[in-house]
Amino acid sequence: MIKNLLFAVLTFFTFNSFATPVTYTVTKGVTTNVTCNVGDTLKFYGTIASAYGVSINSSVVIAPHVVNSPFYIGYYVVVSGDNSFTINASVSWSGTITVNVATSLNEKNASANITLFPNPVINVLQVSVLNKANLMVYTPTGQVVITTLLEAGANEVDVSKLASGIYYVKVGDVVSKLVKE
Repeated sequence: MIKNLLFAVLTFFTFNSFATPVTYTVTKGVTTNVTCNVGDTLKFYGTIASAYGVSINSSVVIAPHVVNSPFYIGYYVVVSGDNSFTINASVSWSGTITVNVATSLNEKNASANITLFPNPVINVLQVSVLNKANLMVYTPTGQVVITTLLEAGANEVDVSKLASGIYYVKVGDVVSKLVKE
């Protein structure tokens, strides 16, 4: 009994340690590329006192505001996707945030049991799973556009109404990038 309890506690802490969020600093004029995981936080800094704002994928996430020493602009919590960022001031500074999907050992093993094709897709996405699972399709900004329950085996998901672009497909705990043509 105690041995099983100890194993369960150790397993819980082992798998949850993979998901510990990290804070990254992005500095205007210095940081051009950042690689992080889903759930991490980006902390933006300016280099001189000025009015700063931050845009990610052309959407304003931190409205321009006056910043004094130490030139801290604000936080942006990363949800998902590949993002381009711009720090606006008198001269803009741009870069790329590459967001890896945070994975645990269970998720890595589970991904071998899920098949998505074709990718890029035009109208119908074929999804094969070993067991029943929930599927969500969402935009890089985190907006859910499709949800459905998958049966074990082969499934078809109609994506014809989605606009062309990049989406993310979450099946259980596994997230995959999907291109819609």
